[in-house]
Amino acid sequence: MARGWWRTLADCLTFWSSSIGPRRAVLSVALRVFKLNPLPYHAVALAFLFGDMAHYLVSRLLARSFAVAVAAAVLFCAQANMVDLFYGTDTIYDILASFFSLLTLLLYVRARTGGDTPSTRQAVAILASFAAALDSKEIAVVARARCSAMRLFSWPSPPLAWLRADGLVATLLSAAALLYAAGKIFGHDSIAQMDAYRLHPSLSLYLDNNLVYLQSFFYGLFSTRAAG
Repeated sequence: MARGWWRTLADCLTFWSSSIGPRRAVLSVALRVFKLNPLPYHAVALAFLFGDMAHYLVSRLLARSFAVAVAAAVLFCAQANMVDLFYGTDTIYDILASFFSLLTLLLYVRARTGGDTPSTRQAVAILASFAAALDSKEIAVVARARCSAMRLFSWPSPPLAWLRADGLVATLLSAAALLYAAGKIFGHDSIAQMDAYRLHPSLSLYLDNNLVYLQSFFYGLFSTRAAG
């Protein structure tokens, strides 16, 4: 690794930095450990991919229904359009981001369903999992939105609840997400300066992109071709 072990470790700990070293390090270390042998590399990737079954655990905790939990797991995990995750090499970033994002949500839901206020150990585990998700890929920032949705719809809170102990973890997650976004947007040589990551605020582009995602999710059920 060109940056060296210590600088790469520092990049992993300072997840808010503009460096993309952590994700490169994951692939570099994996290829070195497995000596370019794809079999054990993909075995590890599949092990993390299996972690997406956390959808079942989260749904079971929230709905308290085996049928609902199984349906949620099948809906989110049995998707043919994600088949490249099983053989692609660079998809490890997406796999890790998904795994740690789901782990963050699972830990948060378990902490809240077990009591009003997460313990110190639970809080540290949630924040560490969120930091690992952010180190994996930028899309992991949505883990904070998932926790917010759970807090809003499952555990409604009075105004200024974020100042109390039961809202502290959610507040720290928000702070971490904002710090991360600031580093990626305003940091030195940030990815926001790259054309592929440059923001283009547009309602039309937003709707078009979401239509593409829906097309993929529902196997092209919503056709956009003009008649005739």
